[in-house]
Amino acid sequence: LDTPLGLNPELTLSTITRAQRFDELDFVFPLRPDDGEAIKAKEIGALMSQFPGPGLPKGYGEMLSRLNFLPVRGFMVGSVDLIFEHAGRWYVVDYKSNNLGSHASDYSASHLAEAMSHSHYVLQYHIYSLALHRYLSYRLGERYRFDDHFGGVLYLFMRGMSPDYAPSTGIFSDRPPRELIEGMSALLGGP
Repeated sequence: LDTPLGLNPELTLSTITRAQRFDELDFVFPLRPDDGEAIKAKEIGALMSQFPGPGLPKGYGEMLSRLNFLPVRGFMVGSVDLIFEHAGRWYVVDYKSNNLGSHASDYSASHLAEAMSHSHYVLQYHIYSLALHRYLSYRLGERYRFDDHFGGVLYLFMRGMSPDYAPSTGIFSDRPPRELIEGMSALLGGP
């Protein structure tokens, strides 16, 4: 609770007030209309390859394109562990209890990137980012600007977090580019 989240040295989970956050925020949004073609992993992978963003693990778009899941229709349903506001920007937070090892070095950026890819948490956080993007667009209306209001994502690997460790140990962060989130929204059948 007292580990700095990397946005500024004073910001920790324990300093985020109830007024600044939504715990376990549920979301539901429709995918392509019933008369539209089902969504395939290859399409999402190609979009991620087109707009990789700074935090996207190298080769993840290609890896996702090869993922074997049935084409999807209907609704996207989920729940985000935590969404909070800090300095006018909103962040997606997901808690992970993965055991990557018993040393702080096991939770370095390279190990986290591998875990994020292997478990497809990368796809998960892009879906969560899209859900937050749509929520903010609805709530703020014409005032909403992705670049001004969307802060990014933080995946907190709790076993690797401690105020005594080097900054960002156990914390994966990314801020997907606006073009990717807007592209995903269009791909999945939304505004």
